[in-house]
Amino acid sequence: MLLARSLVALSAIATVAVPAHAQTQWTVDDDGPADFSSISEAIPLVAPGDILLVAPGLYSGFHLDKALVILGDPSERPEISGPCSIVGADYFVLSQLKIFAGSLRVTAIPGRSSIHSCLVLQTLAEIDGASELVIQSSEFQGENGVGGGQVGKDALHINGASKVNINQSTITGGLAANPSFPCMEWEHLFAGDSVLVSGASELSLVECDLNGGSIWHCAGPFHGPGTPGSPLTIRDQSTVVWRDSGDAGLNWTYNVTVEPEAELIWSSPTQPHPIVGLKAVSNPPLPALHLAGSAAPGGQQTVELHADPATAGVLFISTDPAWIESSDLYGADIWLALNGGTAIVPIQPTGIGTPATFSWTSPDDPAFSGFTATCQAGVLNLVDYSWAATNPVEVLVGY
Repeated sequence: MLLARSLVALSAIATVAVPAHAQTQWTVDDDGPADFSSISEAIPLVAPGDILLVAPGLYSGFHLDKALVILGDPSERPEISGPCSIVGADYFVLSQLKIFAGSLRVTAIPGRSSIHSCLVLQTLAEIDGASELVIQSSEFQGENGVGGGQVGKDALHINGASKVNINQSTITGGLAANPSFPCMEWEHLFAGDSVLVSGASELSLVECDLNGGSIWHCAGPFHGPGTPGSPLTIRDQSTVVWRDSGDAGLNWTYNVTVEPEAELIWSSPTQPHPIVGLKAVSNPPLPALHLAGSAAPGGQQTVELHADPATAGVLFISTDPAWIESSDLYGADIWLALNGGTAIVPIQPTGIGTPATFSWTSPDDPAFSGFTATCQAGVLNLVDYSWAATNPVEVLVGY
């Protein structure tokens, strides 16, 4: 059975992944026995490619300039307050962290990287020059502006020819509020935007909710003026692809800005597209991958392929985050190198709304914490023999 063969391939890769990379695990705990008491203390002392297992607690921001995997405790995310920057690292993985009341800057990252199951709250996240970044099952929220003259801040900026894939995540601009009385004396308020894509960047969105920041008024009969934030702005020869399988509620189709030199490609089997500036509609819808389940050791994760049943598919699986060479599969953009380092397994699509699914049980061994495998599928249309690629998803064994 093709799906069973996919499971065998994943299991086989997982078996050899940790010894092949020889990653060392280090513990971080701000108030208990551990190798380090802070993330910033650990970073200069560990080797590139190592893994930090961070216990619940409150930590200061950090600067990361080497390949590193930082995993939070899934039972209670460690909280990181203050500026966080990742600059020039070959690759990185952030998982199960709560970053708040600061900033997150990701700059000049050449390798395949991921932000998995993180909360980035009251913070502007800036991605500039990231070659291949997967954001999975995370939440971003811009800083709220509260008080006279304050404005809500943006949540996520993508710039510098970055290539970003966001799956099953929520991104919300900061709200603008003035709790002072009387309401009739409020000045005009401006809420924060959700996502700004510029600088010839590429963004793929799969089953995401994008929400511009809202305007909040004090209780009473008067409501001051205000401008809600935009859920999505695309500029500077950038491209955004929206994919869904028909079961996601879309609440951001208003106030979307697509500048003339930019492009928004809409791929949905059921949702309308009342968006000014829409350049292209994909029909039939583009295929997509979803990921669900628990990333804990011993947990089960399910990968779903949403694709037209009148197609044939192949699943690509790679465990090496440093393998950054992208491939072109007859016009389909594959993030993984097809000439080595990647397993290729046939898989049969069963439908956009009724996906082909397969599950993978993580090894129930703490030594595998930090293991990642990137999955992406290529789908062949059996009528015109054209190829299309899904979004990549990152299968992770957590802490």
